[in-house]
Amino acid sequence: MVFRITGAHDPKVQLEFEVPLADGKVLEFVVPKLQYLPTVKSELFAKWVEENLDSEAKSDVLSTKKLLELSTSAATFKVLDKLTAGEIREIGDYWQEQSKITPGESSASDDS
Repeated sequence: MVFRITGAHDPKVQLEFEVPLADGKVLEFVVPKLQYLPTVKSELFAKWVEENLDSEAKSDVLSTKKLLELSTSAATFKVLDKLTAGEIREIGDYWQEQSKITPGESSASDDS
């Protein structure tokens, strides 16, 4: 029996977001669940945390913004960087909540 892992490119480990903008448009973007971030980006984030976070009070918003910067295009991040702390916190909370491993995710894929 072969155990098939979930690939980082698999749609079920991607999170889709929609952000309504003041001009009536909606910004859509996709990020991977946190445990599926590419290794290089995870290492960059870990280094950034070591060098930049000195206060737990500001870490949630700043951490989420850094993860967004690492996980989205420059054009998308330019818009996301202008969001309020509440909006960024909402993105971060959902991202973290959805990134938790559930029993179904730790099993072999359904198509094997």
